[in-house]
Amino acid sequence: MVKKLILCIVLASLAELAAYGSSNAAAFGSASVTPARPAAPKVPTCPRALQTNASVLNPTTWYLTLPVGAPAAFGPPIPIDGLPDRDSAYFYPTYSGSGYNGTLESVTFYAPYGPGSATTANSTFARSELREVSNDAQTINAKGDWSLSTAQRTLYATLRIDNINQGRAGSGLIIGQIHSDPSTDGEVIKLYYRSDGTIHASYDDQKGETPGVLPLPRLTIPLRQAFSYEIDVNKGVVTVGILYNSQCYSASYNAIAYTKAHNKTWTKTGEGFYFKAGDYNQDDTDPINSSQDTFTSILVSTY
Repeated sequence: MVKKLILCIVLASLAELAAYGSSNAAAFGSASVTPARPAAPKVPTCPRALQTNASVLNPTTWYLTLPVGAPAAFGPPIPIDGLPDRDSAYFYPTYSGSGYNGTLESVTFYAPYGPGSATTANSTFARSELREVSNDAQTINAKGDWSLSTAQRTLYATLRIDNINQGRAGSGLIIGQIHSDPSTDGEVIKLYYRSDGTIHASYDDQKGETPGVLPLPRLTIPLRQAFSYEIDVNKGVVTVGILYNSQCYSASYNAIAYTKAHNKTWTKTGEGFYFKAGDYNQDDTDPINSSQDTFTSILVSTY
């Protein structure tokens, strides 16, 4: 009886060992099975930190819109080829060295409280803002506009927010966007710095409609802290990237698919698009404060 019990135990042990060896053969030595490799980590699109003085601003790439003139009687954007001549209370460059003969280090945008300020025809908010007017291989008309469905270009910027209105919850300023002409179907992207220090990116935010929102993580950047952003367009796919404190955050959406699903005019023949950057104040309830930001680099590149 004892011998039979011992024999059963030995046989059971051998069976377990055989099962173990069979189940682990593929993982540890079978020539016919290749171990699965872990998926490569997804690397997000992320802006470059453009801190070199040489890339602060190319005046030939931009026109400038300033909140001057009678309220709601904004003048057209003006060239900024003679950059020192555009020095004003709303837009002013800073140079190293002696006056305007030094190296351009930064440009500052200032936009006052909305009511009573000069605004564009379709807005109640003041802006000090650049409008892209490049004339490269991707542009489709004399105004420097490009096609959303074919363009491959990126707006890079490094900046800090110097001051912001605090009147209305969720207000702030727009620091970069993709605008369309002649469409009034809402912007392809607007990048906001809000009054609570958070970054927000939305699209198609016409009045009376619910805008689309890019799923950027909640990120708070204090006033006067430098950060970088990019707005990238790759044949209709729009990506926003934020670089702050050595951390990268990004999100994308397909603007062409969105156009088809929502019957937009963004892909209509002749529809042109362009980048904007600067300070587009979004508050009209705080008459004490105004918004201001300073850019140490603004660059558009194509690929």
